[in-house]
Amino acid sequence: MKKSGLIILIVLGIIVLSILSYILIPKNISGSKYVGQAAVIQAIEYNFHLSADAFIDRTKEPNMTIIDIRTPQEYSSGHIDGAINIDFYAPDFAQQLEKLDKVAAYSIYCRSGSRSSKALDIMKNLGFTNVADLQGGYSSLLK
Repeated sequence: MKKSGLIILIVLGIIVLSILSYILIPKNISGSKYVGQAAVIQAIEYNFHLSADAFIDRTKEPNMTIIDIRTPQEYSSGHIDGAINIDFYAPDFAQQLEKLDKVAAYSIYCRSGSRSSKALDIMKNLGFTNVADLQGGYSSLLK
């Protein structure tokens, strides 16, 4: 009888642990490749504003996509090497962003930092997790 009581106790312990782990372990319900605290940390730590020097360093990271959100005319007057142009004022700006990989790394800039700051917020709201914008914009690089 003691042996069967011990087996029942072990089985009940396993069931309780299984239920607790199901309840306590974060689930990936957001579609992000990150779960739980990692998702919160990722979303907070990688959407930020950078100084000119830090921004340039970031653009040199592997697999970094640089987005110039100025108008095509501004872009053609000079831009960071390798930057793609997605016009902030284009009526389909958000739709163009939606086509991008939300977990890839992006560095965005405009002329003075105003549009890129707004674009950073738009990208966060769309679910992007690794975006930085250039404080002071492209003009800060020319000083």
